[in-house]
Amino acid sequence: SAASDVDNRRLYMCAQQGKGAMAAELLHFGADPDLTHQHKNPALPAKMTPLIVALCNGHLEMVAMLMNAGAEMIPKDCAMVLERIQRTGQTLLHPHQRKLTQRQIKQLKALTTGLAVSHLLAMAADSCTSSRSRSSSDIRAHYQAAQKAERQRDYRTALRHVADAESSLQI
Repeated sequence: SAASDVDNRRLYMCAQQGKGAMAAELLHFGADPDLTHQHKNPALPAKMTPLIVALCNGHLEMVAMLMNAGAEMIPKDCAMVLERIQRTGQTLLHPHQRKLTQRQIKQLKALTTGLAVSHLLAMAADSCTSSRSRSSSDIRAHYQAAQKAERQRDYRTALRHVADAESSLQI
């Protein structure tokens, strides 16, 4: 059954506050992990999903839970958030701002990039079974480049390759 607007807003708040148990229950009852809210801060993505909110606030478990629930990952938005966290050394949304250790920042990057690369692998598999042979070779090349960048801990480049692969699917 579909969740109500109230439940969808609750999921957004759970992502912001890192309340995993409540978020899991809301997702189980059909809350939309891709619900967007407009955001006016130009340093952040214009449309904030629960995934981006959880990432902004450094909630690793919440990011993983939302991805596993099918939340859409927008690599350029994730890269923007990760770059800003790296630059400032803290979470991004008020009133929940807090300092992050370098270890926490690396964990966020690794988790987000790992999930993005997994997403890219799934896209490559789907593309290989479709009739677009050109896009499947493009996706495969981007996947290999993303894996190489991830091994070198160049998370921004890895996420850029995921975004490029998604663009090649929309030709």
